[in-house]
Amino acid sequence: MKDYTTSEVAIILGMQPETITRYVKRGVIEGVKRGRDYFVTQQTLEAYQQKRRRAERARKMHAEGISAQEICKVLKIAEGTLYRYLKG
Repeated sequence: MKDYTTSEVAIILGMQPETITRYVKRGVIEGVKRGRDYFVTQQTLEAYQQKRRRAERARKMHAEGISAQEICKVLKIAEGTLYRYLKG
């Protein structure tokens, strides 16, 4: 598996490198510090991207008036997870 620097992750996600560094420090994205930079594994990056897609889909379904119970069933997530997606 490949490890990505915060700059590489930023390019892939369309964010600023500083944002990625902040996310790693806060635990939003799992990473490890080596030298002056943080590194994120390919597996971690893919999991984060999947979570973002799922959250966006949940917000879209909610905006369309679909019930929380149905959204959870379709996306196979717990209600607590859904509410975190809708909040953030």
